[in-house]
Amino acid sequence: MEKHPLIENSSLLTNIRDKEFDIRKYMKYDIIRQLLIQNPTELALLEITCIMINNNIIKKYITEGNA
Repeated sequence: MEKHPLIENSSLLTNIRDKEFDIRKYMKYDIIRQLLIQNPTELALLEITCIMINNNIIKKYITEGNA
């Protein structure tokens, strides 16, 4: 399986291998969260989406042995 060019970054690979990857580190999460604080449904969807992305990245590059 081909690696994504972004995943080739060595510090990112280390974070994925250590299972410390968090997509929220790569966005202006605090600002987005403040904007959504009055919209709890959308904020919950953002949180769930971030968790799903994190789990899928870790699964793809750790469990399948691609990292």
